[in-house]
Amino acid sequence: MAKAAPEVEVLIESGQLHPHDDHYHLTHRFQNDDWLTLYRLRTDDSPLPPIRRQVTATILALLLDERLPGSSAEATDKALRRMISIIGKARRAIEGDVGARAVETIITWDLEIRDDGKTLDLGGRLFHAQDPVRFSYCAGHFHVEDANGKWAQPVELAGQGSGGFSWPSSIFFEVRPDGTVAERPTSTRFHKLSAAGQVRFTRDHWHLTEAYANPRLQHILKTIADERLPDRTRDLARAHALDVMRLRLDVGSEAEFDARLGAIEQAIDRAAEELEREARAAPSPRRR
Repeated sequence: MAKAAPEVEVLIESGQLHPHDDHYHLTHRFQNDDWLTLYRLRTDDSPLPPIRRQVTATILALLLDERLPGSSAEATDKALRRMISIIGKARRAIEGDVGARAVETIITWDLEIRDDGKTLDLGGRLFHAQDPVRFSYCAGHFHVEDANGKWAQPVELAGQGSGGFSWPSSIFFEVRPDGTVAERPTSTRFHKLSAAGQVRFTRDHWHLTEAYANPRLQHILKTIADERLPDRTRDLARAHALDVMRLRLDVGSEAEFDARLGAIEQAIDRAAEELEREARAAPSPRRR
């Protein structure tokens, strides 16, 4: 453990910071308004409902477990300032009824969404959404989305390089040098498919729907509903349809979107060919 700066020594001596091996932990004695507010919000006489009190207690436990490096006075100071920022964001999220898993994301990434989704604070870097774009919380990442629900794209935080956060490419939005996140004109193909209900946003990814106007996919879907066919044939059709609609569409660029859609259509062709072979080998259709 490196020699601590005088202000850190004060925190140690007053019991606000606990040294442990090569790092430090905050304690319940830490004199910070947001920290003390979180402690009050977890008590039985808190204005929060019981479930939110439990969430607050869980978040405090996570914060107490956070390590502040002791490798140098500079590293400790930087980590302490980051922790103070995170505590403030966590307190506002708890009071704002942000979901528990999203609050965990705030703690991990020092992230906050403010101003009704119009401002994103990511470790002190500010980004501003231009209408109709907005930001929204999710677990382990956040979304950039159309305020009217026309499109959404998750922005992953895990796996970001050591050089800091970088935005993914997108057919939906662009990030300008001044930090403004603006809508990008949507590709004609995506717009047509979305408007017709042939693609949908499910579990943080875009997928085809049963309405996708591919003749061979529609044949697979009709096979599922054909009660004259053997159960084995219908079950195979159902499995193929589910497999196809689980495949994710890429939305990093129009070229990626088109290429991925082409690959999925090839998967549909292979599934349809297997189903046709199964149908030829199957017994004659059942009579009603």
